[in-house]
Order: sequence, then C-alpha cells, then structure tokens
Amino acid sequence: MLVTSYFNNTGTRAKRSRVGADGGVDIYLYRDGEGHPFSCIQCKAWHVYKVGVKPVRELFGVMAADEIKEGYFATTGEFTPEAIRFVAGKALRLMTGETIVEMVNALPADRCQALLREITEGDYTTPTCPPCDVKMVRRSGENGEFWGCPNFKNRPSCRQTFKIREEEKA
Repeated sequence: MLVTSYFNNTGTRAKRSRVGADGGVDIYLYRDGEGHPFSCIQCKAWHVYKVGVKPVRELFGVMAADEIKEGYFATTGEFTPEAIRFVAGKALRLMTGETIVEMVNALPADRCQALLREITEGDYTTPTCPPCDVKMVRRSGENGEFWGCPNFKNRPSCRQTFKIREEEKA
C-alpha cells in the first residue's frame, strides 16, 4: 500500500494487482493514456532475512514475459549481494526499507503528509488475509490463540492462519 501510494503521489498511476497469488507482481505502473504498464513492482515485507537472487530473477522473468521494460523489487529489509549483482546493468531497481523511507521523505511536504495519512488509516494491528484481502479474526484452538480468516465457513478453500506472537497476547 505504501509503495502504491508513493508512486500515485509522484504522478504515476499505480495499480495493485489481484489479491492472493499475484503471478510475481504486486503493482503495475502506467503512464497517462496507456493501457499497458511500463513498469511493475514486487513487494516483500521481509525484514528478518535478506531477499535473495531467486525472487529477483523471477520478477525479471515476469518482466520479460509480459514485455515490461522496467521493474522494481521493494522490501522492508535488504538484499543479498547476489541479488544486487544480478540487477547490475538491468532495468530493475532494488528498493530497501531505507530507500523507501528516503523516497517518501523526498516528496513535497503536502504529498508526504497525504501519503502518511492514507497508509495509516484504519486498523493496522489486525492482520489481513492475503488471499481474501479481509481483516482476520482472533481465534482459539487446541494449540492456543491464532489469527484466522473470517471466510473460513463461507470459503472453505481459505484456511489462512497466523500464529499470535507472545507480544500480541499481552
């Protein structure tokens, strides 16, 4: 959401791809009046470990298959040296969490404030079910408390759950 909002605030039309399995692309970028994206972005909220070359290569393959000339790979964390070497000379830019913060802070003050209001609106303490794009509900089971998709009964194919971390239980 942050990356989408950032590009929309720079005058580029950014559109999130479908929810769930996205085919390796989370956001498409369009120029005014054009129906085919000129760029695509893959986002990973990976701050525990570095993004390796494999997912970066996969995005590059999607770009080639979809005839998209440039791309971005955004992560809240960092990239491995192999991933950094892979993109050398390619129209594929790696964006770390630090880079994203710098880009947002470089926006004009009014746009930066609008972006921050937009991305912090709503409930960000409750996880969202990745396949269904709905807020999850807190549940209890034989193994303790967890977050579960509210569509479990309506959409039995969605069995998405997340463990509740110790700091969330307090």
